[in-house]
Amino acid sequence: MRICIDAGHTGTNPDCDPGAIGTRGTAESDINLRIAQILRTKLQQRRGIVIMTRDKYNAPEVDDLLRRAAICNNAGCDYFVSIHCNAVATPSASGFEVYFYNGSARGNLLANKIINRLQQQTPLINRGVKTANFQVLRETNCPAVLVECGFLTNPQDERYLLGIIGQAAIAQAIADGLLLPT
Repeated sequence: MRICIDAGHTGTNPDCDPGAIGTRGTAESDINLRIAQILRTKLQQRRGIVIMTRDKYNAPEVDDLLRRAAICNNAGCDYFVSIHCNAVATPSASGFEVYFYNGSARGNLLANKIINRLQQQTPLINRGVKTANFQVLRETNCPAVLVECGFLTNPQDERYLLGIIGQAAIAQAIADGLLLPT
């Protein structure tokens, strides 16, 4: 199985997009990359072939969302997973959610498998499976999901996302969801 992992956003240097910034100054791009790297290891241990859209902290060359989808498509991947963290003005917002492109039955199935594992394997709130017209979901040729792992603007979620235990649990849940039989 070939899986493309997209660590959302690109880094913290001036040429990059750090994504959301948490209550402790945490850059979303850093958390996304750490979870993506752990996920890669877990999938490779189970004989998965993994393609990363980025594998370093500052990668302005993949700021273009079409390029991220093209990396997946050119590699002939079976699945695409984009890793993100959420942020809103209300610090009480908490939990994970998984998006798929509206109309993609296989994307919906994958999103549900991953969200069920996240619910079983993490203490965070399940905000549900949702549809979105995100470019990385729309432009990939395979089932694609975008996982919002938690809210960096919620102090408890941010603490969980910063810890290796939380990062490993999220990566394990995504790996398990990807590798469940259809």
